[in-house]
Amino acid sequence: MKFVRHFTSSDFPIEQQIKWKICESKITKSNGTVIFHMENIEVPNHWSQQAVNILAQKYFRKAGVPDRTQSFKEDNIPHWLWKRGPMLDTNFSSETSAKQVFHRLASTWTYWGWKEGIFERTREIEPLVYENPEKNAHIFYDEIYFMLAHQFAAPNSPQWFNTGLFWAYGITGDANGQWAINNDGAAYETTNSYENPQPHACFIQPISDNLIEDGGIFDLLKKEARLFKHGSGTGTNFSNLRGKSEKLSGGGISSGLMSFLKIFDTAAGSISSGGVTRRAAKMVCLNLDHPEIEDFIDWKMNEEAKAASLYVGSKYIDRIGKGLLSDSPDDIPRAIIDRHNNGFETKIYDLNFEGEAINTVSAQNANNSIRITYAFLHMVDSNGDWALINRKDGSLNKKIKARDLWDKITRAAWACGDPGLLFDDTINEWHTCKSDGRINACNPCGEYQFLDNTACNLASLNLGKFLKGSVFQIKDFEHATRLWTIVLEISVYMASFPSREIAENSYAYRTLGLGYANLGGMLMRLGLGYDSDEGRNWASSITALMHGVAYETSQEMAKELGPFSRWENNKESMLDVIEKHQSAMNNLCLPHQLKDEDIWKHYRNLTNTYNPGFRNAQVSLIAPTGTISLLMDCDTSGIEPDFSLIKYKNLSGGGVMQIVNECVPEALTTLGYTGVQIHTMIQHIDAYGNLEEYTINGQYLPEEHLKVFDCANPSGTGTRFLRPLSHVLMMAAVQPFLSGAISKTCNLPNSATIEDVDFIYREAHRLNLKAIAIYRDGSKLTQPLSSKKEIDPVTSYELRMEERGLIKTTGGPTLESIQEAMFTMHKPILKNGSSAKQLPQSSRRQLPNRRKGYTQKIRIDGQSVYLRTGEYEDGKLGEIWSEISREGSSVRALLGGFCKLASISLQFGVPLEQLVKSFVYTKFEPAGIVQDHDKIKMTTSIFDFIFRELAIHYLNQNEYANVNPENNETPIFLDLDSFKSPLPLHEKTLETEITYSDKDLESRAMNWVAQGPVPRRTKGEWLKETEDSVSIFYPPESEESYIKGLKIYEKLRQKSKSLNFTGNSCPNCGHNTLKQIGTCVECTTCFQNTGCG
Repeated sequence: MKFVRHFTSSDFPIEQQIKWKICESKITKSNGTVIFHMENIEVPNHWSQQAVNILAQKYFRKAGVPDRTQSFKEDNIPHWLWKRGPMLDTNFSSETSAKQVFHRLASTWTYWGWKEGIFERTREIEPLVYENPEKNAHIFYDEIYFMLAHQFAAPNSPQWFNTGLFWAYGITGDANGQWAINNDGAAYETTNSYENPQPHACFIQPISDNLIEDGGIFDLLKKEARLFKHGSGTGTNFSNLRGKSEKLSGGGISSGLMSFLKIFDTAAGSISSGGVTRRAAKMVCLNLDHPEIEDFIDWKMNEEAKAASLYVGSKYIDRIGKGLLSDSPDDIPRAIIDRHNNGFETKIYDLNFEGEAINTVSAQNANNSIRITYAFLHMVDSNGDWALINRKDGSLNKKIKARDLWDKITRAAWACGDPGLLFDDTINEWHTCKSDGRINACNPCGEYQFLDNTACNLASLNLGKFLKGSVFQIKDFEHATRLWTIVLEISVYMASFPSREIAENSYAYRTLGLGYANLGGMLMRLGLGYDSDEGRNWASSITALMHGVAYETSQEMAKELGPFSRWENNKESMLDVIEKHQSAMNNLCLPHQLKDEDIWKHYRNLTNTYNPGFRNAQVSLIAPTGTISLLMDCDTSGIEPDFSLIKYKNLSGGGVMQIVNECVPEALTTLGYTGVQIHTMIQHIDAYGNLEEYTINGQYLPEEHLKVFDCANPSGTGTRFLRPLSHVLMMAAVQPFLSGAISKTCNLPNSATIEDVDFIYREAHRLNLKAIAIYRDGSKLTQPLSSKKEIDPVTSYELRMEERGLIKTTGGPTLESIQEAMFTMHKPILKNGSSAKQLPQSSRRQLPNRRKGYTQKIRIDGQSVYLRTGEYEDGKLGEIWSEISREGSSVRALLGGFCKLASISLQFGVPLEQLVKSFVYTKFEPAGIVQDHDKIKMTTSIFDFIFRELAIHYLNQNEYANVNPENNETPIFLDLDSFKSPLPLHEKTLETEITYSDKDLESRAMNWVAQGPVPRRTKGEWLKETEDSVSIFYPPESEESYIKGLKIYEKLRQKSKSLNFTGNSCPNCGHNTLKQIGTCVECTTCFQNTGCG
């Protein structure tokens, strides 16, 4: 095959064609405990801190990497592709540079591509068509290296975990029962884990109805564990297993499907995928005629109800034991009361996704799906009977109303997001290998749909990288699609697999999964709404282009290397499917930048008379791309729209900073706004999270512009969001141009009804989707994503407590009375008749030549820091300046530039309140104990101290103080950006900061309120005993202070939700930076996730 340079040059080594930087990665818990720290990390200069963190924490090999390596000669292999291993007396450590990772990936693919014959002609073709094979290999290596470094594309996680460890470092590892295929096509058991790596992310495995034999229940458990260890996921249709009470061959009755599913669920939850930060990923599929289908549908919903009961019950018992309730119910076991009477404390079972309440129940470690057929939906519409069939003998188990079963499905999905639907008939209509059997299952996220005992390795293109301004670079995209299709094919050739059957079938069919990420970001940059015909036209056209180039490349490889071995058996069905793709082209409405010929030229020869076949039975799908989309600095993942216009940017050394989505300025430029207008719009978004109430000359933005910035959920204080049907319509636009399916969650608002779920599921079937999953905002206990403010739960809680005579709510501050004033300008009238705050004007207010202000000197962690202010005649702040005593340091230079920028912002009218909100709690060194200040005793950075001080002095916002010098009392201290959750007001230490987790706040506060203001000394859990600890005291206003603190806490919690965090703290690092990705949750600080993202 011929390769040409497109992104690179042959004049210099590829490493010299990329600019690099040295940085660090530091991930901390909310209490400051460091959970990951690495310095001197080398990455491309343009990479964000978030991408650095992911590479360093997740994808760097942490052990066994030799400092010095040597090559080992191999016949018929170019010397620069010889495998390497450690030299004698070398040291072993971790990877520290992206160069190491890019090199081991690109070199390993090139090495195995050479062995497969990718770079030379293997058939009788015109001899002058091809250049030197080694030159082709060099080009391939450089182009792939370049695209990795510049974030054009990325393979799935198992490639980063496993590929190249043997080739580059000689790392082997135990064999673990892996299988590979030799050059003669025969399967053999490998001798180690990494010589033939496991690069596949997606597996589909069958199960037979036996306990311990090959292919049986516990054999599948072993195979799943093998996959999870190497970072892959698996899906299985469990319909072969007997239902409960069916007869066993040896006598007795079966314990049933559900009992074994609980075992599989527990096993999956015990394994970290790839040994890193997430639990195992798996899919459980079931046919609708299984005898236990009703129990399966309600499984996850009922198990989450159990977890909720554990949480609520444990809190209820705790309140009884602490005397918070006037009477104790008779059904509380006497042993529980006795324990409380003897000083035992009740354990509160946390509802966090890795908390004990959730880990105690099952159904939390897999996605559950049901296979829906045309026949069943026909019975639903006619209210007919649906038969459940025994698995052993095929006899009738019972009949139920199809409509009742359908209602049960939609009810459970409304309640907890599961089960999802797999449309069996549609899937099999688009099946390329019908002669070899039906498709029964899919991978954990639903995008890989193929035969049992097969695997698929994935890669995704970053669509944002193919835009220059607002012009899509077609040639760049075609080139990248061709090369990454070849990468995925090489990955099949080099791979090992968890069983002989999967190895043989994966070689026989060679299925690939090329897709893309950042569709939502690309559409926003183009100035197009996600829910618009133009947006869907772009999506379908780009997908058709990618799919056509991928199949064309597969056909090109088939000419050189031969088609996949089962091609002749399935030629008719595969060409039928490709004709379906071609037919769908007739319905394409191309955007003006694309012409018919741009796409048709890749499809024209796919079904001609002289077709040599295809190297691969499938080539494309759309994966969720949760982690790799962050690694590529995408604005959105997979085919998803944006979740919010506001995001958090990770800072070197830890901490986060609020920023506006980087797509927004480009979108506004595309829409024709001026620089000044864009500047004020960004300010508005930073304050309110949206542009809904923004005006230009008294006029709101036109509807067609507002649609560009609609997100999956209401952004900030806004109310607009994408209608649920828009998700289905986008999937329907691209599905005809994919071999596989789409991993996508249809987001529904919290107010959605069961009827809405019914409608979405039916529309998905009508529009010929292969699969659909929904998520109703706030429906899952472990993922309470809520993007809009609801009824104040604090007020509801207070009313309940007041009814019981425990507290009084009169006289306390209201939630509205403590909200931040983001802007201080005049308030125009909005559409709904209410008032809103106007953005500052763009004119600069000059400071007087002689100005008042003050100088504050403090010491942070032993480092002297000076803060100076300059004021206008009316006393308002207009200038700040800060210096540190360390001459020549980079922090000193950064600090000077930052203060100048902040001063200019103040003079242009940016409210101090907004600057405080943006920069308080940012984290970097120096940080720690503050000396020589009467109110601030701890700080997370110099920026944090500066804006705490300014908030206290100029805004009278004493909640940013650590102590109140007037009565030496600890004030409210609520840390939103580092997401600490202290109990307010009543505990005191000498220069010691006391923090609590979310789960402790309410129970501790109630204990405090119930016991009253009685001085006492606390040991153990309430206050860490140190030499500096002193007696706890309760000021007279304790009750009101508690109410006020709890209200502020809830306000900040709701604010975090409005920024599309879930509102819960991460169990791994403690930060409240949990984000929903599909039906999963991932922490954007430490990248812990639930396993299917």
